[in-house]
Amino acid sequence: MVWVRQNHFLEATVFMNGNLGHTVSTVLMRVERLPCLREINRVDFSAEIQVRFADLDAYGHVNHATFFTFLETARTLVFKKPFLELMHRRQLLMIVKAECRYLKPVTLNGRVIVKMQPEEIRRTSFALGYQVHDGQGTTFAEAKTVMVCFDERRGKPVAIPDEMKQALGLI
Repeated sequence: MVWVRQNHFLEATVFMNGNLGHTVSTVLMRVERLPCLREINRVDFSAEIQVRFADLDAYGHVNHATFFTFLETARTLVFKKPFLELMHRRQLLMIVKAECRYLKPVTLNGRVIVKMQPEEIRRTSFALGYQVHDGQGTTFAEAKTVMVCFDERRGKPVAIPDEMKQALGLI
């Protein structure tokens, strides 16, 4: 999904597989105040995650809570350098919202790939959308996290630094 602010309307256009040539639907909503939403280009990042025996529950499939660990592992693998640079400056990327829609179970032999892409960006926060899949057409889950850049010294949110925007493919 790509968010674009146009006057006092927010246009949300859903694209199939990030392909701008295949628009699925467009919705216009009236918005009184909408801070700092910008159009973003679709950049996909992927990381393969090894399923461990410890990830399984009593039913023999990956426990639902472990999916959030998969998301965290993928974010860390892809964005490790900017995360470390920000932490050195005591700027933290904190998750303020996380949601997951479970579609199919993952077993011990399952291959897990986490694909993520920026969905919306504001001045101090951004959302990442995720697809947890096997690389062969099976989607296990769809998820979203909203992250805020927080300055530990000042104790408040701050603008997303350029190096993180660059790592996200936004600049």
